[in-house]
Amino acid sequence: MPRFRGHFYNWYDLNYLSVLNPPYVSTVDSGNLAGAFLALKQAFLALGDEPVWPEARYKDALVGALSIVLKLLGMGGDVGRDGDPYERDTRKDLVKLVHRVLMALQNAGDGQLRGMLRSCAQDLNVHLDMVKGQEASPVFREVQYWLQWTVDLINLLLNDELLAHHHSIKYVL
Repeated sequence: MPRFRGHFYNWYDLNYLSVLNPPYVSTVDSGNLAGAFLALKQAFLALGDEPVWPEARYKDALVGALSIVLKLLGMGGDVGRDGDPYERDTRKDLVKLVHRVLMALQNAGDGQLRGMLRSCAQDLNVHLDMVKGQEASPVFREVQYWLQWTVDLINLLLNDELLAHHHSIKYVL
């Protein structure tokens, strides 16, 4: 980008990075930009070797989704159509599964999350395959939605390089 005595011009065409008319230079704006870069450098240095997205955030998202599932499953009579034994039994199985997944999430130590997620996704997929295609009550369809959302999130996380290797951003400043 063209500069005037080391200073950026105030206005550039973003498509061509050419200076817009009238060419204008502000040493005050240049100082503000330099100050922002210095602050940004210090923020990056403070990050050090911290993971870009810590496992705790993944756990929080999954716990939130599974908590919604438990609340929906706890709605009693609204879940099973007219006492449908299939939905009632599936509901009981899902409550047990969700509690097991939540306990696994709570007990997963550093570096154990990926293996635990892989196992949970397999279990959730088995249950999802059983309930898909079944005519279900509105609440049970909502349960299916949130379980699918959870499985999709787990699959995204398992394919995420940030979680897979806990890469830290390395800065050369």
